[in-house]
Amino acid sequence: PDRCCREHDQCSAQIAALQFSYGIRNYRLHTVSHCDCDARFRQCLLALNDTISDIIGVTFFDLLEVPCFVLEESEQCVQWHWWGG
Repeated sequence: PDRCCREHDQCSAQIAALQFSYGIRNYRLHTVSHCDCDARFRQCLLALNDTISDIIGVTFFDLLEVPCFVLEESEQCVQWHWWGG
């Protein structure tokens, strides 16, 4: 489980506790990660198939229900003219 936790902790897309990033404010007292990182974490724990990994997985995903976030591209207006152009 150490390898899984270390990999999850090094996720490149995270929002630290009480911080604002990617247009999202994290009001929680813990870091939240991108959903892809959480999915990899879950798969890593499941692949180990041992008691400790099961306990960590159940605690993180079922008991604490730690949320994750997804980044989506959206169009943003950079210039606007009164005549609509």
